[in-house]
Parts: sequence; C-alpha cells; structure tokens
Amino acid sequence: METTPPPSEATETTTINQATPALYIAIFQTLEIKLFHWAIFVLPDDEFPEPGQPILLHQLVNEWRDGKLHWMTEHTSYVLQQVDRFLGVIRLPRPEHAAYTQIVEDIQKWPVWPGYPEHAKSPPGWSCAWWILHGLLVDAPTWGLHLTHEGQDEYDHIYRLMLAVRDRKEPHCSQWPPEEDGMWFIDYDAMDDIDFE
Repeated sequence: METTPPPSEATETTTINQATPALYIAIFQTLEIKLFHWAIFVLPDDEFPEPGQPILLHQLVNEWRDGKLHWMTEHTSYVLQQVDRFLGVIRLPRPEHAAYTQIVEDIQKWPVWPGYPEHAKSPPGWSCAWWILHGLLVDAPTWGLHLTHEGQDEYDHIYRLMLAVRDRKEPHCSQWPPEEDGMWFIDYDAMDDIDFE
C-alpha cells in the first residue's frame, strides 16, 4: 500500500504583487464623425485587457431628468468589445506612486465638474473628455502620472491619438491580441508624426 508523503515543513512565503496599475482611456465613436466619447479605466497590473474581460469603466454621461439633460458620473462594468461604437483604447503612462485601489477610489470621487455641487452650472464646453482631463491633471502628482501636456494641448494630443485608433494608423496603433477580434490600442507617447491624409 502506497503512503502519501508528509507535507513539507518549509514555511510558505506570501509574495505581495506590487505591480504598477495600468491606466487607459476607452474611445467610442459618437454620431458625429469628428467627436468621440471618452471613458477611463484602470487595471490592477500593468496588463492589457483580455477579450471578453469585464472592465470597470468610469465616465461622464448625459441623463434625461425632469425634461432636461443632466451630467452624471457612471462607474459600471462592461465588456468593451460588446459596447456599440467602441473603437479602442489609449494606454496612458504608468502611475508610479499609486496602487490600483487608490486610483479607482480617486476616480470615483471625481466631481461631475469642478466645484460641483456648490456650483450649479457646469463650465462652458464641459464634456466627458474634460471631465477625464481635469481629473487626470488634478491627481497626476499624487499618482506619479507623468503627462507631457496641459489643458487644451493635452486634449489635442489625446484627440490625435484617438484619430489614429479610429483610422487604424499602423504601426502607431496595434491590435491585441493580433487577431480579428483583438482590441485596437495606441500608447500615449506614440510618435507624433502620424499622417492623417
């Protein structure tokens, strides 16, 4: 009769995963060809979203209430490839000082607009894009997030990257996994010499 060997007396050591979280902007085509809807998400490790993986997406959306459109934040899980008009993602620089949970909690605290709810009206031109940009620029120092632009320059930089994803401007943007249903993405620091002709 065989006997099972006794368990090893060596003690197990638990390794704490201290990987840097990955931060992305998800891009969706709107009904206007030159406008995009922006959403933001973070993954616990420096990883790429797997096909079919539910993603906790943070976004500013318009909702009809009392016969008017109202801005509101939404924090809901989606499988991106199953969302209508999803185009791809921009991979932002890695935050150096913040853990996944801190970033998620910070994003969930972003106000609907600066000064909300004390200021009852949103700033002129407020949008999902400016909600994300404002939040990123405010929290960048705490997270150790190094963005290369500010304000309108930052918007213009990210918008160019969105155009590259929409138009599938290889080699600046790629598909991962490199299959028919792979997700299109581009890095924040991709070359700025993309030709849109």
